[in-house]
Amino acid sequence: MMSKPTCPCCSGELSREEYDKHVRDSIRRHGRFLQGVFATKDDPGPAFTYTIGNWENHQLPELLVIGTSRGTYLNELSKMMIARGRKFRDGEIFRGKDIDERAINDLVQIKIIDADPIVEEYFTCGAGTAPVQQVILSDLEGRLPGDPECDEKFAGMPICDEKLTWLRTFADD
Repeated sequence: MMSKPTCPCCSGELSREEYDKHVRDSIRRHGRFLQGVFATKDDPGPAFTYTIGNWENHQLPELLVIGTSRGTYLNELSKMMIARGRKFRDGEIFRGKDIDERAINDLVQIKIIDADPIVEEYFTCGAGTAPVQQVILSDLEGRLPGDPECDEKFAGMPICDEKLTWLRTFADD
Protein backbone atom coordinates (compact mmCIF):
# COMPACT_ATOMS: atom_id res chain seq x y z
CA MET A 1 0.00 0.00 0.00
CA MET A 2 1.29 3.44 -0.79
CA SER A 3 1.81 5.95 1.96
CA LYS A 4 0.09 9.32 2.02
CA PRO A 5 2.19 11.79 -0.01
CA THR A 6 3.21 15.01 1.62
CA CYS A 7 3.44 18.63 0.60
CA PRO A 8 6.44 20.79 1.64
CA CYS A 9 4.59 21.80 4.80
CA CYS A 10 3.58 18.27 5.82
CA SER A 11 7.07 16.94 5.11
CA GLY A 12 8.68 19.58 7.33
CA GLU A 13 10.49 21.40 4.50
CA LEU A 14 8.53 24.56 5.38
CA SER A 15 6.63 25.62 8.46
CA ARG A 16 2.86 25.90 8.05
CA GLU A 17 3.18 29.68 8.19
CA GLU A 18 5.92 29.75 5.50
CA TYR A 19 3.95 27.42 3.25
CA ASP A 20 0.71 29.39 3.65
CA LYS A 21 2.51 32.67 2.90
CA HIS A 22 4.13 31.16 -0.22
CA VAL A 23 0.76 29.84 -1.44
CA ARG A 24 -1.08 33.13 -0.74
CA ASP A 25 1.62 35.18 -2.49
CA SER A 26 1.35 32.97 -5.56
CA ILE A 27 -2.45 33.15 -5.59
CA ARG A 28 -2.27 36.94 -5.29
CA ARG A 29 0.18 37.17 -8.21
CA HIS A 30 -1.14 34.43 -10.52
CA GLY A 31 -4.69 33.67 -9.42
CA ARG A 32 -3.77 30.17 -8.23
CA PHE A 33 -0.96 28.05 -6.90
CA LEU A 34 0.17 24.74 -8.39
CA GLN A 35 1.40 22.20 -5.86
CA GLY A 36 3.48 19.41 -7.35
CA VAL A 37 4.15 16.27 -5.31
CA PHE A 38 6.90 14.00 -6.57
CA ALA A 39 7.47 10.29 -6.21
CA THR A 40 10.49 9.46 -4.04
CA LYS A 41 12.56 6.42 -3.21
CA ASP A 42 10.62 6.07 0.04
CA ASP A 43 7.24 6.76 -1.57
CA PRO A 44 7.21 5.57 -5.20
CA GLY A 45 3.50 6.36 -5.56
CA PRO A 46 2.44 8.40 -8.57
CA ALA A 47 3.49 12.04 -8.80
CA PHE A 48 0.64 14.52 -8.97
CA THR A 49 -0.12 18.23 -9.20
CA TYR A 50 -3.14 20.20 -8.06
CA THR A 51 -4.38 23.77 -7.95
CA ILE A 52 -5.01 25.84 -4.86
CA GLY A 53 -7.15 28.97 -5.16
CA ASN A 54 -10.01 28.07 -7.53
CA TRP A 55 -12.38 27.29 -4.68
CA GLU A 56 -11.32 30.11 -2.39
CA ASN A 57 -11.49 32.79 -5.10
CA HIS A 58 -14.23 31.54 -7.44
CA GLN A 59 -16.10 28.70 -5.70
CA LEU A 60 -14.94 26.43 -8.51
CA PRO A 61 -13.30 23.03 -8.03
CA GLU A 62 -9.59 22.55 -7.63
CA LEU A 63 -8.00 20.61 -10.51
CA LEU A 64 -5.81 17.54 -9.99
CA VAL A 65 -3.66 15.56 -12.39
CA ILE A 66 -2.08 12.25 -11.33
CA GLY A 67 0.91 10.65 -13.01
CA THR A 68 2.97 13.75 -13.56
CA SER A 69 4.26 16.62 -11.49
CA ARG A 70 4.34 18.81 -14.61
CA GLY A 71 0.89 20.31 -14.46
CA THR A 72 1.38 23.72 -16.00
CA TYR A 73 -1.64 23.14 -18.29
CA LEU A 74 -3.70 23.21 -15.08
CA ASN A 75 -3.18 26.98 -15.27
CA GLU A 76 -4.85 27.11 -18.69
CA LEU A 77 -7.67 24.78 -17.64
CA SER A 78 -8.24 26.84 -14.50
CA LYS A 79 -8.41 30.07 -16.53
CA MET A 80 -10.84 28.41 -18.94
CA MET A 81 -13.08 27.23 -16.09
CA ILE A 82 -13.05 30.67 -14.43
CA ALA A 83 -13.91 32.39 -17.73
CA ARG A 84 -16.89 30.02 -18.14
CA GLY A 85 -17.98 30.74 -14.57
CA ARG A 86 -18.79 27.09 -13.94
CA LYS A 87 -17.05 23.79 -13.35
CA PHE A 88 -16.30 21.44 -16.22
CA ARG A 89 -18.97 18.86 -17.03
CA ASP A 90 -18.20 15.44 -15.59
CA GLY A 91 -16.63 13.55 -18.50
CA GLU A 92 -15.91 16.66 -20.61
CA ILE A 93 -13.09 16.07 -23.12
CA PHE A 94 -10.72 18.56 -24.72
CA ARG A 95 -8.05 18.18 -27.38
CA GLY A 96 -4.59 19.61 -26.76
CA LYS A 97 -5.16 22.71 -28.88
CA ASP A 98 -8.42 23.46 -27.02
CA ILE A 99 -6.24 24.10 -23.97
CA ASP A 100 -3.14 25.59 -25.56
CA GLU A 101 -2.93 26.67 -29.19
CA ARG A 102 0.81 25.95 -29.05
CA ALA A 103 0.13 22.26 -28.42
CA ILE A 104 2.27 20.17 -30.74
CA ASN A 105 0.11 17.04 -30.78
CA ASP A 106 -3.60 17.68 -31.23
CA LEU A 107 -4.35 13.96 -30.85
CA VAL A 108 -3.77 14.25 -27.12
CA GLN A 109 -7.02 14.35 -25.17
CA ILE A 110 -7.73 15.61 -21.70
CA LYS A 111 -10.80 14.34 -19.88
CA ILE A 112 -12.18 16.03 -16.78
CA ILE A 113 -14.12 14.04 -14.19
CA ASP A 114 -15.68 14.86 -10.85
CA ALA A 115 -13.36 13.26 -8.31
CA ASP A 116 -14.65 11.29 -5.37
CA PRO A 117 -14.77 13.52 -2.24
CA ILE A 118 -12.22 11.28 -0.50
CA VAL A 119 -9.65 12.83 -2.87
CA GLU A 120 -9.86 16.09 -0.89
CA GLU A 121 -8.19 14.40 2.08
CA TYR A 122 -5.51 12.57 0.14
CA PHE A 123 -4.38 14.73 -2.76
CA THR A 124 -5.05 18.36 -1.88
CA CYS A 125 -3.24 19.35 1.30
CA GLY A 126 -3.24 23.13 1.51
CA ALA A 127 -6.32 23.56 -0.65
CA GLY A 128 -8.69 23.23 2.29
CA THR A 129 -12.01 21.49 1.88
CA ALA A 130 -12.91 21.99 -1.75
CA PRO A 131 -14.45 19.91 -4.52
CA VAL A 132 -11.92 18.42 -6.91
CA GLN A 133 -12.04 17.59 -10.60
CA GLN A 134 -9.44 15.20 -11.94
CA VAL A 135 -7.69 15.90 -15.22
CA ILE A 136 -7.06 12.60 -17.02
CA LEU A 137 -4.43 12.56 -19.76
CA SER A 138 -4.53 10.40 -22.86
CA ASP A 139 -1.53 8.75 -24.41
CA LEU A 140 0.13 10.43 -27.41
CA GLU A 141 -2.35 8.75 -29.77
CA GLY A 142 -5.34 10.20 -27.94
CA ARG A 143 -6.32 6.96 -26.15
CA LEU A 144 -7.61 7.49 -22.62
CA PRO A 145 -7.32 5.04 -19.73
CA GLY A 146 -10.00 2.40 -20.22
CA ASP A 147 -9.19 2.04 -23.93
CA PRO A 148 -7.57 -1.41 -24.29
CA GLU A 149 -4.95 0.06 -26.62
CA CYS A 150 -3.99 2.93 -24.29
CA ASP A 151 -0.23 3.06 -23.63
CA GLU A 152 0.41 1.33 -20.29
CA LYS A 153 2.19 4.42 -18.94
CA PHE A 154 -1.16 6.23 -19.08
CA ALA A 155 -3.54 3.28 -18.70
CA GLY A 156 -2.38 2.55 -15.17
CA MET A 157 -2.90 6.00 -13.69
CA PRO A 158 -5.39 6.08 -10.81
CA ILE A 159 -8.83 7.41 -11.67
CA CYS A 160 -10.41 9.20 -8.71
CA ASP A 161 -14.07 8.39 -9.30
CA GLU A 162 -16.52 6.57 -7.06
CA LYS A 163 -14.80 3.22 -7.78
CA LEU A 164 -11.58 4.38 -6.14
CA THR A 165 -10.98 1.25 -4.08
CA TRP A 166 -7.20 1.65 -3.62
CA LEU A 167 -7.65 5.10 -2.06
CA ARG A 168 -10.61 3.99 0.06
CA THR A 169 -8.41 1.24 1.49
CA PHE A 170 -5.79 3.81 2.43
CA ALA A 171 -8.34 6.15 4.02
CA ASP A 172 -9.71 3.33 6.19
CA ASP A 173 -6.28 2.74 7.81
